[in-house]
Amino acid sequence: MTKNRLMSLTLHTLNVKFRDVEWRNRIALQGRVQRDLKTCGLQPAELDLEVPNLTAWRAQVKDGIKSAEEKRELEREEKRTSRHQRTQPVPGSHTTPATDYTYSGWTRSSSKSRIGRCSETN
Repeated sequence: MTKNRLMSLTLHTLNVKFRDVEWRNRIALQGRVQRDLKTCGLQPAELDLEVPNLTAWRAQVKDGIKSAEEKRELEREEKRTSRHQRTQPVPGSHTTPATDYTYSGWTRSSSKSRIGRCSETN
């Protein structure tokens, strides 16, 4: 089975009408399907052997895609929680990032002390 035939069968199992997809999106979609097959641990050579039994092949692809989607959702959720943890202030802290830092990243108190030191050395 050729690689294009494998991709078209995979897209068919995903219920995507391949001919209705715009050509730019088709390339991205093929890449996404190949990536999903790799993350699921499915090899095209193994799928070639199972093609005569299409129901088992479709079930294996659907299970693999489902596990890849679950993995992707977990990764997204981890990213969301890490973003929320970074943006939330530390409990007990009475300052906000807007008042603590200037545009350059120096704290106002440290920049004041640096200004005094600079004027003393000049």
